[in-house]
Amino acid sequence: MQCAISPLAEPRGLSIRPKLYAKGRTELSFDYLQVTREFYEDHAEEYARKTAGMFDQEWLDKFASLVRPNGRILDVGCASGRDSGWFVSNGFQVEGIDVSPALIERAKKAVPNATFSVMDLANLQYPPESFDGIWCSCVLLHIPRAEAPSVVASLARILRSSGILYILVKEGKSEGLEQDARYGNATKFSSYFKVDELHEMIEAADLKIRLISDMHEKVDDYRASERIFALAQKPDAQANG
Repeated sequence: MQCAISPLAEPRGLSIRPKLYAKGRTELSFDYLQVTREFYEDHAEEYARKTAGMFDQEWLDKFASLVRPNGRILDVGCASGRDSGWFVSNGFQVEGIDVSPALIERAKKAVPNATFSVMDLANLQYPPESFDGIWCSCVLLHIPRAEAPSVVASLARILRSSGILYILVKEGKSEGLEQDARYGNATKFSSYFKVDELHEMIEAADLKIRLISDMHEKVDDYRASERIFALAQKPDAQANG
């Protein structure tokens, strides 16, 4: 998404440095998870309504074609359940997680045949090899750059043998607090990544890249002009045994 950057307001209960945190490893002076949760809690209804029809159909189809039929899919950052509903309608068993309780409640109502939980991506509560596919669309956007490699490794850990991981990030080299003009300049935390960085994170998690592609065409105010898509696969344990 394209966010207008303007002078920063302090999120509730936080003291923040009024600047963006530039490329490289940084120490954040605020709780990024709290900032993210507050943003989506405050704008859950509006966000769900505005993004309801914004399917990345090409990538949904590619991902679904690689995941085992009727397999178990984790929708990371599921929001109000838009993509989860698509997976259910295509025969998959679906679990969705998000840090926003308000969005999770909407997802439960919208997609009753899926399972939804409030959960932090950096603290996944699943045993190893739980899912045949993991859909992680524009979620690393809200994770500090320094923590992203460990998050990708955690996703790989809960992926089953031959399972598929989809990741969508926004392209860039910065991280920090932004104000989103689409939501009254509400403050949010955003991180951006380059193609080679995403490539390295995936390979470091011992996954095989099936496809990685960048896009430089703006679709709408939510699907920004600079995006990177990746499909990766966990090696077949039997083939390597």
